[in-house]
Parts: sequence; structure tokens; C-alpha cells
Amino acid sequence: MEYALQAMPEPDEAKVLLVDDRTENLVALEAVLEPLGCTTVRATSGAEALKRLLTDEFAVIILDIQMPVMDGFDTAAIIKDREKSRYIPIIFVTALTSDERHVYRGYSAGAVDYIEKPYNPEILKSKVSVFIDLFLKELMIRRQAEKIRQNDLREAEREKHEMKLRLQAEQAAEVAARMRALLKDVLSSVTEGKLTLCETEDELPPPLTHSGGKLSLAPVGAIRELRTCVQAICDQVGLDDRRALDFVTASSEAAMNAVVHGGGGGAEFSYEPAGAVQTRVRDSGGGISMEDLPRATLERGYTTAGTMGHGFWIILKTADRISMVTGPKGTTIVIELDLVPPQAPWLRD
Repeated sequence: MEYALQAMPEPDEAKVLLVDDRTENLVALEAVLEPLGCTTVRATSGAEALKRLLTDEFAVIILDIQMPVMDGFDTAAIIKDREKSRYIPIIFVTALTSDERHVYRGYSAGAVDYIEKPYNPEILKSKVSVFIDLFLKELMIRRQAEKIRQNDLREAEREKHEMKLRLQAEQAAEVAARMRALLKDVLSSVTEGKLTLCETEDELPPPLTHSGGKLSLAPVGAIRELRTCVQAICDQVGLDDRRALDFVTASSEAAMNAVVHGGGGGAEFSYEPAGAVQTRVRDSGGGISMEDLPRATLERGYTTAGTMGHGFWIILKTADRISMVTGPKGTTIVIELDLVPPQAPWLRD
């Protein structure tokens, strides 16, 4: 069932959409998420969920699979088909077996996670809190960007009668270099030092002391094989389950970007026993332009190719350090995660 689109107001809070045909399940989910301080919105069917998405913006959707008329898979497919909702993360919570076919269908429908009932409330709460935090940061960035745009319009209006052609062809390279240096500083500050833009591959961090092997990112089966390799290295180092999940997520997203947008490429793994893990992903695509870098690295779901994806922002959330060099000949991303989580910048000496 489709509904007429309505203008969606700018949100001022994080909302979570809970979709389940059983009221007792919705009540249980609300109790689990209450400590997060978010607003929960109920939907007792897929059709009601789709209607809610026309009038509200949500940080994450928790979606039951087994529902009458329209099940969770069909609901997720419609959500991902709509421009306004296609980038909202979906967590499937289901009593279905963890059979690989069901899990694969869940991820194919656009889910970011697949949790079986009975679930651990703390794990579910932790996963949802990640997407709430990302939503609120994105909202702040959107508001700041709009404020800057309005200021620029007023400034341009005031100065347009004085504007002249100031930049000559010989100045272009110098101006571009200054802008790139400024962009590096700004991105490093906004990402709390997690992201480092490099000029050349020589500036990237070297591989760690122990090799974990290499992998060609051929499209068929590559991401599944990569996840297996990364998980094995996490086990070797002794990462706890939560940190290992973060590193697998970050590495998979980087590899997916290489496969979808970079024409394939390769991945290389290394580790420091009881210390750190590293994934290095290379592709041979067209790279990311300086103008697109802020959106490509900070805006949820944005891709320069215009295709669906979760974007670089999820790598920033799940990795400790990211180093990247990008240009016309391709992009290389180095992702690192420590056994012991690093302190926040404001707590360091």
C-alpha cells in the first residue's frame, strides 16, 4: 500500500521505529530502549510502518520478520526502494532460525544487523545507541551546513557588485593545495582525529608486524570471504566480540566501496599480537574529488556514484584510525583497531 508523500519537517530528536504485529513485543522493545532517551514510535504492520516513514525521520528501524500480509523482508524492500527512507538502518529482530538463507535474505533486503529472539537486551541497546549517535551527529552537520550556506548567500549578495575574476590559471594549483590542507585539518578535527588524509601512499601507516594474508576483491563472494579473514585475525589478537564486530563492519564497508565504486581491487591484512589489527583496501576507481570529500566521509549514505550504501560514516564509527589517499588512479584506505579502545582526545595527556 502506498501513501501520498508529505513534506517532512527537520527533526529535533532521535526517533526509533518499532515494527511488530505483537503488542507485547513492542512493549518489551520500548523497555529495553528507554534508557537511551530516544522517542520510540510503534507500528503493528508493514503498511503502518511505511505510513510512519512518510511523516517522520528515524535514526533506526527495528523490524520483525514474521508479520501477516506484509512480512519484514517485503517491508524492508519497500523502505529501501524509497528515496527518503533508503538509508535508514534496519535491524531485524526475529524468532526465525539463523539458517544462512534467512540471514542472507535479511542482509539482501538492506538490513545492517540480524538478531535472533530471545535477544540480549544490552547488546540490542548498544547497537541502537550507535545509530542514534550517528543520526544526531548527522543532524548537527546538516544544520551547520545550512547555516553556512545561508551566510554565504548573504555574503555573495552583499559583495556581488565588487566581485572580479581573481584567480588566474597559474594560481589554481596553489589554491587547491591550500584548500586540501585546510580540508585535512577540518576533517581530522570533525572526526576527533580518527581520519587522516594522505597525499601519497608513502604517508599511509605501514603494515603491522604479522601478515594476515591478502585477498582479491572480485565481486562474487569477496565480501563474505573478507569477513571470514578479518574475524580470524580478530580471534588471533584476542579482540572481544563487540570490538571484533566493529572491525569486521569497518573492513566490510571499505571493501564494499572498492567493489561497487572502485572497480574491485584488493585487501591486505596484518596484526600485532595482543595489540592491534589492520585492513588495507586498494581500488583502481576514479577516486574522490576534493569537493566531494566532506560529504563522502561525513554524510550518511552519500556515495559519489549515487548508489545505495551506508557510506564512509559507519567506518568512522567502528574503527579507531582511518588513513586514506585518493586520486584519479584510485583510493587506498587503511583501517586500524586496537585491542584496548583508545581514550577520547579530551582525556589524553
